[in-house]
Amino acid sequence: CTMHSSIRNRHNFNSLMEVSTMNDYTKAYIDFNRKLIKEEFPWFDYHEFSEYGAMFTGEIWDSDRSKKAILRIVCDNGFPDSKPNLSIAEPKILHRFEGCPLNLLGLSHDFHCLEANEVGEVRICHTASWDASITLLEPISKAYLWWNAYVLHLQTGKSIDSYFNPED
Repeated sequence: CTMHSSIRNRHNFNSLMEVSTMNDYTKAYIDFNRKLIKEEFPWFDYHEFSEYGAMFTGEIWDSDRSKKAILRIVCDNGFPDSKPNLSIAEPKILHRFEGCPLNLLGLSHDFHCLEANEVGEVRICHTASWDASITLLEPISKAYLWWNAYVLHLQTGKSIDSYFNPED
């Protein structure tokens, strides 16, 4: 599952984290990304939960601002070498055009999503490969694209992938 590049709770968060401590490298990289996000997406909040990792949350809207979601990015103690988890925290249930919950779909190329996380949130597939040279601005930008494609899916019934990879 790949997308073309275009450029609240503490209990739930702790269940999403690996149990080992963040090192100075991870803390520095998270701090660097926190500054980038504050510049580009100042409405996003930063949450550091002990030594286990960090989380960013923020509102995302579709292009005509009719549908809002809360995006959650979780960076575990392996970040930036491990890919952050990107999920839709709210609304809790994302329905597909035909009414079935997207949360139960699991891994899907057509919907660019992975298995739901431990608290049942839809996880967005934001890249096929990840390394420390990628900042968190990329998954946030891709989440905006994904959310707009999801809103269009609700209107048309077309898969999310059809908006990223249209047939010629």
